[in-house]
Amino acid sequence: MKRFGGILLLLSVGTAAAYASGTASSVSLGMLDATARESLVAAWEAEARGDSAKAARLALLVATPQTVRVRVVHEDRMGGEEFNALLEDALAEWEAANVSFVLTESACLEPHLTIVFRKRVQGVRGPIAGKTTSHRTVTADGALSVRTTIEIATRSPFGCRLSESAIRKTILHEVGHFMGLRDVSDPRDVMGPILLGGSNDARLEERHMQAILQLNTEVSRLTRLSPSPIVEDPAYRRPVVFIFPS
Repeated sequence: MKRFGGILLLLSVGTAAAYASGTASSVSLGMLDATARESLVAAWEAEARGDSAKAARLALLVATPQTVRVRVVHEDRMGGEEFNALLEDALAEWEAANVSFVLTESACLEPHLTIVFRKRVQGVRGPIAGKTTSHRTVTADGALSVRTTIEIATRSPFGCRLSESAIRKTILHEVGHFMGLRDVSDPRDVMGPILLGGSNDARLEERHMQAILQLNTEVSRLTRLSPSPIVEDPAYRRPVVFIFPS
């Protein structure tokens, strides 16, 4: 969140410097959110101590499933087809990071990702453009359980309908949090804020894709360190809030 920007920046710089000579040099730590970064660094520390099981467990907590099951909920009934089209377009962009998104209505398979379109999304200090809340757990047999909800606002804090570009950018942004990316202040970046009354025609760039590809490649390497079942250790990712600029 914006008010912690200075602290997160210091953590990012310090961590990158500490691990630049090792495995971390292949991972864009500065683009990751605090939770993903902290878990990954803790995994490297466990690996350095020879604790392969802990390293694998910590790494798995920041992994993105290669095939993500998605359920869509429309609480704002106006514009459902339009929102679906924007969602499909945004998810297709993210698939360049070697992740597949599959829409499901099955009652038998729990979705990894539930995306809710509603008129307003409430934050701690008022209306916000979107919010991602993800619960991640590594089970006793070493499987990753992911239950994430992304809430997308379809109206501005003033009650006006948001533009297609604003909603599309919010989807790209929140899925970026699901994948492990942090907020930035540049509104031209998909991980930056929404501009009310301004252009929101942001697109994913190669650096976004590379950050996720590098993260998932490193997670894959770390999880292969432990051939035995991983001890259960529930962990929850903190909500990442996308705030309307004041």
